[in-house]
Amino acid sequence: MIINERLALDVEEETDLREQDWGIWEGLTRTEISEKYGEILEEQVKSGWSFRPPGGENRLELSQRVQSALSSYAQKYPGEKILVVSHQGVIKSLIYFIEKRRFQPDEPKLIDKNSLHTNAWYNNSFSKVEYNINC
Repeated sequence: MIINERLALDVEEETDLREQDWGIWEGLTRTEISEKYGEILEEQVKSGWSFRPPGGENRLELSQRVQSALSSYAQKYPGEKILVVSHQGVIKSLIYFIEKRRFQPDEPKLIDKNSLHTNAWYNNSFSKVEYNINC
């Protein structure tokens, strides 16, 4: 893992931190999805947390899966700092949950791609520390 060349940390792979299951849209670009499934995509985008690619998982299921995995790590390593490297959608699902976002297209952008975001686990819940830290 390139990010770990300097850090030399122990690495654990966690399948529950994988990206959202995109069902029949898996492997397609946004343009291809728009061209082939434009109406379905448009309706799904409006559905916020219920956004579900055909045959895939919805954003709420993704968020619950991610929160469960991260809370397990927080309990496994109490008081420790844990670095998680994942897809933007995984990170966004956690941050949008923390921020009580609706996952609607009219909401202002909250996080930038390729940035570091810190969150805390305290009293069995996640909270914001800092977003969009440039690396």
